[in-house]
Amino acid sequence: MNRRGMLLSSIALAGTMALPGAQAADPVKLDVHVKNVKNLIVKAFRIDPFNLYRETGQEIDQAIDLDGLIAAEERTVEYAQSPLVRHLETFEFPSMVGRGLWVVELIGNGKSSRVLVRKGKLRYL
Repeated sequence: MNRRGMLLSSIALAGTMALPGAQAADPVKLDVHVKNVKNLIVKAFRIDPFNLYRETGQEIDQAIDLDGLIAAEERTVEYAQSPLVRHLETFEFPSMVGRGLWVVELIGNGKSSRVLVRKGKLRYL
């Protein structure tokens, strides 16, 4: 990576973070390594999987189109660390209560990373 690149890395940022045994009251935490980011925007979107699957007919993944959706939770974090220092940040999401599906989007330096969070088991009724 060059000096101008941004680093947002986490095992969870590779795709889907499944929490099948999670209880409704269990908190959701995301650990992210951050480097070369002064301001990081963190957004969490609640997704209605039934309606989305009915409209698109496709499996839901982190490439979902979020245009027009309003984030259930949004915050901006400013960092004082040197851009050359990689540091671990833990984000908690109190809006992720109960079973469901969320997309967490992290935006910094004009680049974004997403993770799809599945809490509880989703099944057809």
